[in-house]
Amino acid sequence: MRTTLTHPQTVAESLADNMCLACCYIFLAGQKADFPVNDASCMSAVINCWREGLVDNECTCYAPEKMLKFLTGKSAVVTKIEDQQQIAKILNSDEPCIAFYSIDGLNGHFVVMEHNKIIFNSLAKSKNVEKGTIHSLRRIQWRTN
Repeated sequence: MRTTLTHPQTVAESLADNMCLACCYIFLAGQKADFPVNDASCMSAVINCWREGLVDNECTCYAPEKMLKFLTGKSAVVTKIEDQQQIAKILNSDEPCIAFYSIDGLNGHFVVMEHNKIIFNSLAKSKNVEKGTIHSLRRIQWRTN
């Protein structure tokens, strides 16, 4: 647990600017564990994940499986998919996934998709979603324990 107070507003700004992937995981965790996800609960979950070291000060999710387990109590495997044929197949299925939209292939925005439609976007408007293309997916496969 972090106990040193340094620059909380700077940390909060960085978390807010970069939390789209974490928000997508939280949205999907809420669906799996059947808990309501709203703006307040999502922000609270991001802070709890940060407190637990599951995301860093820039809200990077280094261990998404641990994050999903922390949020739901259930085990999952997260796979990054970059093959365009696999992406197309998954996007057209009823399997929710996290899509990375980007204009330049490096910087971008994550959203949750199902049936080739965005079902969750943490931003009201994203230039990367509007003008970019999907470069990769995060596929979550829940394990039965």
